[in-house]
Amino acid sequence: MDAAIFREWLLNIGQREGYARIAHIICELMMRLKAVGLAEDSTFNMPVTQAELADATGMTPVHVNRVLQALRADGLIISDKSK
Repeated sequence: MDAAIFREWLLNIGQREGYARIAHIICELMMRLKAVGLAEDSTFNMPVTQAELADATGMTPVHVNRVLQALRADGLIISDKSK
């Protein structure tokens, strides 16, 4: 299992475009949080900064911001900043 996760992370950093990198990390966080009961349906708190997402995905914070805007525009994520 750990080897499969490691391969996915190498693929995520090395070959995927920014849109797919961010989508992948959000999906992975959701699945891990669901596994421990911290996510309901497809909703979860994600107290991660854009700078932290940038570090985790090998992107700049500016590019992460643009990708998050694109994911919102495509209806794939909804952010509720009040939570």
